Amino acid sequence: MADQRIAKSSTMYLFEKLVKNHPKRFGTFLALIGVLVLTPDTMVMRFSNLDRWPLMGWRGVLMGVTLLIIWRLFLFSNTKE
Repeated sequence: MADQRIAKSSTMYLFEKLVKNHPKRFGTFLALIGVLVLTPDTMVMRFSNLDRWPLMGWRGVLMGVTLLIIWRLFLFSNTKE
């Protein structure tokens, strides 16, 4: 049991602890992260001067690439040795 906790990254351990012990704080944390991500995105949309459809296309491509990178990071951090 102790070996599993040592093998987990400290970030994942704190994340799981927050989810299990403080679900309301976790919801607030998710909302805060969402606001911090969407605010710069709105500024980039304003400054880009792109039309509607090219802007939607680029946002979709960049979102997909970002999610793939995050997925791969979590996939490799949870592998057993």
